[in-house]
Amino acid sequence: MNVFPNSDFPGTNNSLTMSPNFTLNTTSKYEDPVVLIISAITSATALNYALTGLCVILFILFVLPLIGITLFATINYGIALVIYLVFCLKYRLKHGKRGVDANKARQVILNWWYWVARIWFGFEVIGRENIPVDDPGIMTCPHGKAPVHIPPLGVILFPYRCRNYHLVIDRNHANTPFVGDFFQLLNSGGWTREECVKILQEGSDLVTLPGGSQELLHSDSNYEIDWSNRKGYARVAKEAKAFIVPTFCVNLQEAFWTPFFLKPFVSGRFSSKKFPIYFAWGGLPVKLVTVIGKP
Repeated sequence: MNVFPNSDFPGTNNSLTMSPNFTLNTTSKYEDPVVLIISAITSATALNYALTGLCVILFILFVLPLIGITLFATINYGIALVIYLVFCLKYRLKHGKRGVDANKARQVILNWWYWVARIWFGFEVIGRENIPVDDPGIMTCPHGKAPVHIPPLGVILFPYRCRNYHLVIDRNHANTPFVGDFFQLLNSGGWTREECVKILQEGSDLVTLPGGSQELLHSDSNYEIDWSNRKGYARVAKEAKAFIVPTFCVNLQEAFWTPFFLKPFVSGRFSSKKFPIYFAWGGLPVKLVTVIGKP
C-alpha cells in the first residue's frame, strides 16, 4: 500500500510502499533472568548432575573410608591372625600340646606388617643414625588412631640395632583373653616400672606410647599431644641409665581418623570415661614417614 496515499503533497514519492511480508512485532523478547536461572536449575539435566555430585561427595566422605579401613584391617590384621593360628596349629600337631614357636611366628608376622606398610603407605624412616648403637634405649612414639608405624619401625631398626624391642601397652589390652596371648607373642605387655627397667638392663629396647588412649580419643589432624602428665618412661630411663629417643610419624592422623559425626560420642559431650568408644576409619594409602630425633 502507499505510505502517503494523498498525492497532492508535493515532493512525495508515491512509489514508496511497504512490503506485503512485513509484520510489526509488538511483543518483547526480554525474559527475567531469575526465571531463566530457576528453569535451568529445575531442568532434568541439572537435577541429574546435582544428584551425581551428591553421590560422589557421599561416596568420598563415607563409603571410601569405610572400604579403606575394612580392606586394610583384613589384609594387615586378619592375615596376621591367620599366620598366628597356623603356627599354633603347627605346634600342636608337632608336640601334641598347646603352644607356638614364638620366634618364627613373630618374625613372619612382623615382616608381613612391614611389607603391608611399605606397599600400602610407602612407609620409610628418617634419622636412623640418631640412635646410639651400643646401648639399649627408650623410643617414645605417637599413638594416633592406629599405631601401624610401630611394627615396621622395629623391622627396619633391627638390622641396624641388632636388638629386639618390647612395646609397652595398656594393661587391659595385655590381659584380654586370646588377644593378650597375641600381644605377648609380639613382645608387648603392660609391664610395671621395675619390669621395664629389667628389660632395658637385659639389652632390649623399649618402645612407649605415652599418649595411649588419651591421644587415641582426643588427638586429630592438629597432632595435639595429650600425655596426661605421664612421666613413667622418664623414670625408667633414669633408673636404667638408658637414653630416650623421640619419634614422630608424619601423616599418621591423615591415615586414620574419627569421623565428624562420631566425635561427640568418642571425645565430645556424649563420651563416657567408664566405657570409652574407640573408632577409627580411613586406612587410605597416604605416605607415612617416621622421623627419629636425637637423644
